[in-house]
Amino acid sequence: MNLKQMAAPITVILIASIAAVILQYASLTQPQPPTLKEIQQQLDRDTLLLEYSLGEERSFVWAVTPTSLRSYELPGREQIEKNARRVYERLHPDPPLAKDNGDVR
Repeated sequence: MNLKQMAAPITVILIASIAAVILQYASLTQPQPPTLKEIQQQLDRDTLLLEYSLGEERSFVWAVTPTSLRSYELPGREQIEKNARRVYERLHPDPPLAKDNGDVR
């Protein structure tokens, strides 16, 4: 067997090895998002996953259960933020100021 005949199988092995490394690198640097089915398999029957996308004119929310996917249109970002701020302020009012009863400690 001459050098040229020996190099051919080695070249094929090298190309296959390089291709495998490139695919591994690509899977690390450019991971693929999970499919709907893969996400649903992670949810138990009492779990609802909500995913939001806020936009200027309109926003969206997707509701995912183990067996369904529903999409809803929402108002724009500004209106949602205004409503969220109002709810937060009602749930977390400012603490009352301490009364000065003259005690010095």
